[in-house]
Amino acid sequence: MGSAIAAHLANVGCEVILLDIVRRGYI
Repeated sequence: MGSAIAAHLANVGCEVILLDIVRRGYI
């Protein structure tokens, strides 16, 4: 269970970083 939560948080973190890169690229 703990590892599943950790994997989910890592996934969300990657998504946020990707969104940030995309925003910086477009702005």
